[in-house]
Amino acid sequence: PNSRAQQAVIEDALADARAAGADIGYLEAHGTGTSLGDPIEMEALRAVLLPGRPAGRAVWVGSAKTNVGHLESAAGIVGLIKTVLVLQRGCIPPHRNLDTLNPLLGIENTPIRIPTAPQPWPAETGPRP
Repeated sequence: PNSRAQQAVIEDALADARAAGADIGYLEAHGTGTSLGDPIEMEALRAVLLPGRPAGRAVWVGSAKTNVGHLESAAGIVGLIKTVLVLQRGCIPPHRNLDTLNPLLGIENTPIRIPTAPQPWPAETGPRP
């Protein structure tokens, strides 16, 4: 895991989409479930998604791995399918079996949220962020 490399990938994707990190309201993460990988991934998300974010605008972070298990080479496509379903249904599913957040994630006092219950995600004016 390399936070700077993950930041670069996210920044490139945002540039391709002509979007700003502060506009993102939901992100489907890899979610390794490890004490090393998850904090590194969250470090990258904080660096890219939080600057310029309006006060009160949450960014929800999901991971298909918590819903359907470790998928090896299918993880990317399953994450994409899950994101499409989130958009279609306007609801972010919870992380299954999550009782306690890893304190090393460093998301306390940030707008980064990990859903532990279904979260409605209604469309705002224009596309969902």
